[in-house]
Amino acid sequence: MLIDRGAIKREGDRWVATAGATGVEIPDTLQGLLLERIDRLPKESRRTLRVASVIGRQFGLTILERLLEAPTK
Repeated sequence: MLIDRGAIKREGDRWVATAGATGVEIPDTLQGLLLERIDRLPKESRRTLRVASVIGRQFGLTILERLLEAPTK
């Protein structure tokens, strides 16, 4: 997240904060961080995650593909 936002950059063998680091808000929880990252995904990727989350923890790729082919309202 810090790299993506340009808050830190690599200099040699270490990471250093940039001027942009002062304005970065860091989520309080891992769940918050994950939700923020998911919100930044393209629309179709977010839809795929939603459908997969409804199916469950383990599923075949075929079922996911078929559900994604179903028309949306």
